[in-house]
Amino acid sequence: MQTDDGYNLTMRKHGPGVDKTVGPTAIEERNTKQDMQSLYQNRPNQNADWETAKIQIQNANFTWKLIERKVKDVAGDRQIPINYWKVIPKPNVNGGKSVLSNDEIKEMQSSVHSGIKKVLRGVLGKNPLIPDRIQVLFSGLGNPRQQAWYVEPGTNQRGFIILFKRTKMMAPETSNPQSIAGFEGSKKYTNTGKREKWQEATAIHEMGHMLNLDVQGFEFGA
Repeated sequence: MQTDDGYNLTMRKHGPGVDKTVGPTAIEERNTKQDMQSLYQNRPNQNADWETAKIQIQNANFTWKLIERKVKDVAGDRQIPINYWKVIPKPNVNGGKSVLSNDEIKEMQSSVHSGIKKVLRGVLGKNPLIPDRIQVLFSGLGNPRQQAWYVEPGTNQRGFIILFKRTKMMAPETSNPQSIAGFEGSKKYTNTGKREKWQEATAIHEMGHMLNLDVQGFEFGA
């Protein structure tokens, strides 16, 4: 916000189980870092919200199955496991149109992994407070909605869970330049290319929520 003396910064993190505001403070390098640290230190975990999402999946007679486990090197010798899961019907349940095809999963996983790698390499890799692991789920269900959760399963354990929905990742607005993800998608000519860039940009967006968790000591640039 512009003032007579320059600019002030107010930061708000709002979402399931989270509503925290810090500021306003004058925009100076030192004060901005302090505000980001305050946001990190006061951020609650979202364990309860993730439990609610799991119940929604289970109540639909679905569960989840591991697709692949990858490891990404960051911050020197530090490694982060990235686990990819697909939401599937429980045994003897006909999931109908809510079941993702192998081609849909393959396309989404490739694009999402590319986005995650960019964030870990370009941003979080510079930060000692990176999560202990990242869990990614792909779902064809109506609920829960596409979102990310910050969870703490135990002492000194921080994790990040992201659920990607078919209706969002395969959306027709992938070439709509009115959104950042749509703008990225509009750069490609084929429908597949537009979707892949949309998916990658969407993954970067969801990963960006971790910047509000793991910012202490990070050097912000322009």
